[in-house]
Amino acid sequence: MGGLSPPGMVPMDLVAVIRHKVLTEGVPLREVSRELGLSRNTVRRYARAKSIAGPRVVRDARVAPVRDAVRVEAEALWRDRRAFTAGKQRLTAERLTELLRERGHEASARTVRRLVADLRRGEREVTVPLVHPPGELAQVDFFEVWVELAGVRTKAWMFLMRLLLRGATSRCSAPTKDTPPPFLAAHVAAFAHFAGVIAAVAYDNLTAAVAKVLLGQPRLLRPRFAHLVAHYAFEARFCRPGEGHDKGSVERRGGNLRLQHMVPLPTGDSLGAISAALQRRIDEAFLRRGEDVAAWEREQRALRPLPAEVFDPAEVRLVTLRHHASLMLRGASYSVPSRWCGGDMEVRLGPETVVFARGKDDEVTRRMPFGGRSVDYRHLLQPLSIKPQALRRVAQAGRPVRRPVARALGGAAYAAQPRRDRGPRGAWPRGCGTPTRRGWRRRRRASPARSPPSSCCPRATRRGPPPPRWWSRRRCAGTRSRRATSPATTPSAPSRGWHEPRG
Repeated sequence: MGGLSPPGMVPMDLVAVIRHKVLTEGVPLREVSRELGLSRNTVRRYARAKSIAGPRVVRDARVAPVRDAVRVEAEALWRDRRAFTAGKQRLTAERLTELLRERGHEASARTVRRLVADLRRGEREVTVPLVHPPGELAQVDFFEVWVELAGVRTKAWMFLMRLLLRGATSRCSAPTKDTPPPFLAAHVAAFAHFAGVIAAVAYDNLTAAVAKVLLGQPRLLRPRFAHLVAHYAFEARFCRPGEGHDKGSVERRGGNLRLQHMVPLPTGDSLGAISAALQRRIDEAFLRRGEDVAAWEREQRALRPLPAEVFDPAEVRLVTLRHHASLMLRGASYSVPSRWCGGDMEVRLGPETVVFARGKDDEVTRRMPFGGRSVDYRHLLQPLSIKPQALRRVAQAGRPVRRPVARALGGAAYAAQPRRDRGPRGAWPRGCGTPTRRGWRRRRRASPARSPPSSCCPRATRRGPPPPRWWSRRRCAGTRSRRATSPATTPSAPSRGWHEPRG
């Protein structure tokens, strides 16, 4: 008969013939034994067996004297590798071979590779199958994606919360680092999408939620994230540092979303529009699977109701302004009313807006990206009314900025100027000229008695910035006073002006 089998054993194909003749065709044992040339007891044993065991190949342990000689030293180095490695600087089999040779052990690279394979096999983590009741646990991931934001390819952060009984939601956050306000706002949107609160949520140790991982792996939470956990009354669970497979369900779902719903790149005028379109696409694909919809209905009934008050995800700070009417927040610069300088104010940094509040007054501005700048010159009316050079720079910023400042400074600047510098009411501060389409034009005095002639003061008609105040008041006024008090001159004795060198 065909087939390979160890000596003394009946081939498996012959066993199949015996069982087929006896059990299927009903041939007597004696006739099968005579036909196949086997013992009647052998035929009876295979015909009445409840299961047929396959052939076993037993190998003797191979003697490896060199490997056994270096195994103890190699295991010691492998066990203590944490003391001299860090991060991606790992101990490899090649480097372990060199270390063993430095210690006087002669072993080939192949022998050490086999030792390292055995050591890694012994450290391999065993997965445990888990069963989650409805409404018990959700997993969260916060990862980078690319979108077309207003025609510009931009890196954004995507928030993904996945319920372990077939349910998921996703939100595109602000195109910044993983900061708390967008992360918290995504939680509020996710709970509103689910119309309920899950009992526990699993996270990795991302900086938007965890300030520090302490010894023994307890976590020091961010204040606003701890406020969110207390508001919705759910349990925050954290995975082991560097072990992403502790929440493999949401990690796998995030990879599928990138391939199924984000190619080509999502486009939109704002991240809110991109997020809403992506959520609708995910929900439409989810509703086409009847089994998942039934599981989601069971889980939705197990969710706790939402709190009566919606959580405010804004980050609250109390800052003290010095002499600068500006503030740096998350790498962006914002202007604040100059009248608040020297006092305390409250800043509420939200995902889309920034609110500055002091007492009953508040100012709302759009949140800027990292490196951005938001300047509202209406906050700086009082300093601009007494600083001509700064006011000139504001006028050169462009017509959209110049017009509201000029309109506001028409009354505010007049009241803020010293009495001696006030011109006609509603005019620009004295000495600054007037804004024109191409820049600034110096205001010329109409009375020749109040200004020196062009031959006397060349700067009076020169294009460019006006002369300093001390020039026009002291030098020119002194010249006029000397001219008024000097005796009558004759052609032989001409009068000496301030521009002529003294004898």
